[in-house]
Amino acid sequence: MPVDWLKGKEFIVACGIGDPGYFIKTLENAGAVIKGSFIFEDHHPYTLKNLINMSDKCRQFNCPGS
Repeated sequence: MPVDWLKGKEFIVACGIGDPGYFIKTLENAGAVIKGSFIFEDHHPYTLKNLINMSDKCRQFNCPGS
C-alpha cells in the first residue's frame, strides 16, 4: 500500500519496539489519525490479556474487523 493510504484514516496503535514515539510520529506525519495506543517494551511477549484489551479498545472505537 502507498503511504498516502494512511492519510485521514483513524488508528489505534499497538507496538513493542525500541522507539514507539518515533513510530507514532511517523504515522502522524503520513496523515494517520491516532485515536489510542498500546505501548509495550521492546520485543514484548504479548499475552492473551494484552490481545483482549486491544480488541476491546478496537470495538470501543468501531475499528474495522473488530
